[in-house]
Amino acid sequence: MKYVFWVLLVLGSFVLGRVMYEPLAPALVGDRDSAGSQRPGEKEVVVQGPGGRMTVIVKLAEITDAELPERVTLKKRVKVSAEGQDPIFLEAGAKVLVKSREGNTLTIAAMAGPLEGIAALTATDLVEQVAKARVMQMAGVPVAQNDPPQPGPGTRPPGRTPPQGGPPAVAQVDPPKPPPVEPEPEPEPEPEPEPEAPKTLDADGLVAAMQKSVKDGEIKEFTFPQVEGWKAGADENIDGETYQTGLAAYKAETIFGVKTVQAKALIQNGKVQKWVYAKTGMEIK
Repeated sequence: MKYVFWVLLVLGSFVLGRVMYEPLAPALVGDRDSAGSQRPGEKEVVVQGPGGRMTVIVKLAEITDAELPERVTLKKRVKVSAEGQDPIFLEAGAKVLVKSREGNTLTIAAMAGPLEGIAALTATDLVEQVAKARVMQMAGVPVAQNDPPQPGPGTRPPGRTPPQGGPPAVAQVDPPKPPPVEPEPEPEPEPEPEPEAPKTLDADGLVAAMQKSVKDGEIKEFTFPQVEGWKAGADENIDGETYQTGLAAYKAETIFGVKTVQAKALIQNGKVQKWVYAKTGMEIK
């Protein structure tokens, strides 16, 4: 009898556990399918909006290129490199430029110098910036609706007909038509001027064109006082276009310290069309 009692107790406990599992399971292990769970490819972000704190769910695949910010802040260290240089790491907290996006990765560039690398979306604060921008957009003032047009003077409200009767109608007589006017002959078009030959600068002219471009603020990477030397270069053919070139050596702060960087000006018709790094050929903004 002693063993029968223990067998019945074990069987009773098993049956009671199966019966009570359904109502007690959410409280014991949590509701994993609730709205608060975070699915793969999604990220929950708490944003301080105009009406208070709110949680925004951002689907990484639905972030458009139009929502990409100009720069982001790194959350993790990222390896970057430049042509002909050893790779280095940018530490978390560093601000970087966003060059492009492919899937769940970003092509980033250092704030100074020709350093580029690849970072995951979640390795930056891009998702937080997108969430905040969406909240601010949703909190914007809605477009006002136009009121329906009101009947003006002389218009008749719908559903009413003019009173019958009144003075008799007067016959309308068309005035005589004027004789047709013959159009004047159009003047012959003037011959188009022949295109001017491309303007070519000598060495002094190339230096003057580069100095004017920097003084006019056409480039933001460096200023006129930073330039240590100017030099005319040789003609180059780039993407089927022929350019005169010039070089400007300037001091710039990089992650390796203060370095002398060579900037190349691509010149056509006596004007600088764009600036590139002389070593890598990347465009300088």
